[in-house]
Amino acid sequence: MNRLIWIPLLIVATVAIGATTFTTNYQFNKPGDGDSNYGELIRDNWDKVDTQLKVTADSITDHLADTTDAHDASAISAVPGAFLCTTVDDVQEYLDCLDGTFDPATSGVVLIAGAQTITGTKTFDVTPRFPNSAPGILETDGAGIISNRTFSEIDPLTTKGDLTVYDTATTRLAVGSDGQVLEADSGEAPGLKWGDKNPRWRKFTYSYSDFSTAATSSAVTAFSLQAGEGIDAVVVKHTTAFSGGTISAYTIEVGQSGDTNEYAQAFNVFQAVGGTVAMHSSFLDVPDFGTTTDVVVTARSTGDNLDQAAAGDVNVYVRTFVLP
Repeated sequence: MNRLIWIPLLIVATVAIGATTFTTNYQFNKPGDGDSNYGELIRDNWDKVDTQLKVTADSITDHLADTTDAHDASAISAVPGAFLCTTVDDVQEYLDCLDGTFDPATSGVVLIAGAQTITGTKTFDVTPRFPNSAPGILETDGAGIISNRTFSEIDPLTTKGDLTVYDTATTRLAVGSDGQVLEADSGEAPGLKWGDKNPRWRKFTYSYSDFSTAATSSAVTAFSLQAGEGIDAVVVKHTTAFSGGTISAYTIEVGQSGDTNEYAQAFNVFQAVGGTVAMHSSFLDVPDFGTTTDVVVTARSTGDNLDQAAAGDVNVYVRTFVLP
């Protein structure tokens, strides 16, 4: 009898076990097709993720908290207008932070006054602006510090007609008197001074009230000749005839206190005014080289005292000179 005999056959399937590989940046495990230790490999990957996330978080925290060293703006990923570089200490750090790019419309940073130093070459997309003060000027203190000043803060002038001059520093030369001219003078601190014209005409205007007194003569001092100053011409011209009370004559003369008509003889200002009615007197006199001399104008009346006059105006013109 034939017997069917079963003979167990051991069939061995040969499966290739793939070698584990790793990712490029953080060396995460990449199990091969035949690896059986997935659990161990995955747990190892999570440990690597946890470690790297902690390192990244600490780096970001330190980066944001660092207000001493400037950071390169190109290393920070942000949209313009995200208010970068707001914790730097000075302009130099700020420019370093922006990596040479400045846009005040989007940076969100306001530069304030203080000791700021900029070194190196920087390129600006938009010109930096100083605070507005119109009119204004930028001023340096000689140590590299620039500030914005108004003209009124640095202008030495205070009075109409003042001039800006220079001695050891910029300063003010006060305006001179009416009729004076500007002269070069090395003996003056700024090298300039106001001086009288040479020769020059002086004009003095008098009214009947200037001579009013209960007497028939009255003298008023017009001015004083300085030591060494001379006089060479006088013109007397009345613009309103003198009259009043019972005055029958009224004259004006020019001279010194001891010689009242030395420079102009008595001129009749009682007569009617006319275009050619005037007194002209020419001479040459330097009365004193050592002291001043008063020039006086004297009024004299006939028929009544001077205080009875009710009208009258006269101009006295005197030409003076100073010898060189």
